[in-house]
Amino acid sequence: MGDVKIGEGVKGLRSAFTAAGSRLLIMSLWSVPTQVSILLMNRFLTNMQQNNLSSQQALQEAQLYIKTITITELEALPTGEKILQESRAYWQKKSSELFVQWDVKNYPLQARYFWGAWVCVGREFKS
Repeated sequence: MGDVKIGEGVKGLRSAFTAAGSRLLIMSLWSVPTQVSILLMNRFLTNMQQNNLSSQQALQEAQLYIKTITITELEALPTGEKILQESRAYWQKKSSELFVQWDVKNYPLQARYFWGAWVCVGREFKS
């Protein structure tokens, strides 16, 4: 609620969550393909719950996982084909120079576009 002011998009959203009582916010700075986002968030939650990592560590490891996952590993996942379709759509928009520069054949999600949007803001609750 309230007036929308230019330049307060992310800051305003963060403030609203803080005012509502949230201690920790995981958010993306740009739109990330849905299936890749689900894969990253699943890995993030596993890292926090099963591996007992801090939110920052869990997010960093999840981002590294996305960045370094191979086509073979993706093909073994139930949603792997959908993720590969999202990756192909992204790379088809890029010039052939960029396509050759990146090792897309082995690591289709290595572009920052897929993993770099996510940030962790706030303080987590420790019991």
